[in-house]
Amino acid sequence: MTVQTLMARLLCGLTLALAGQMAPAVAQVFDRDPRIGYITAAYAKDAVDHARRHFNLALDGSEASIANVERILAQLSASYRSTVPRPSEEELSTMAKAYGSYIGWVFITARGGEWGTGSLGEGDFSAIRGKTGRMFWPIGYVLKRIRLQSDRNLKNYYRSMIKN
Repeated sequence: MTVQTLMARLLCGLTLALAGQMAPAVAQVFDRDPRIGYITAAYAKDAVDHARRHFNLALDGSEASIANVERILAQLSASYRSTVPRPSEEELSTMAKAYGSYIGWVFITARGGEWGTGSLGEGDFSAIRGKTGRMFWPIGYVLKRIRLQSDRNLKNYYRSMIKN
């Protein structure tokens, strides 16, 4: 599989999230793919740099740093909703991939799990499978968080990820 195919799968996950079709439960198929891990690791580093440069907040990879990500996403959401014209889809997806990847790596580092692709009948997309087999879509969740304001508080989502 090429890097272009992997990037398409990351974007497919965003497309499903935009369409409101991301299932919150268990996906039908999960395929472990370390290459997605490499790509999301780079995006997570982008989130760390962005947080430091634009918000003067440290993201240290700890579960406690999720609170800082929530603060950033609250500001990004407010900006998204009040800016005319709104940021482009490309700008929005870049932020979602960066901060969603960061959240995913915090989870995997603290709780175990792996990045890969999942299939829900709508196509393949990036996802995390935790040690219990439960799947998560942090990139899609971050996208919704930015668009929908506080209706999707990230700290609550992360708590749901570590619940099982």
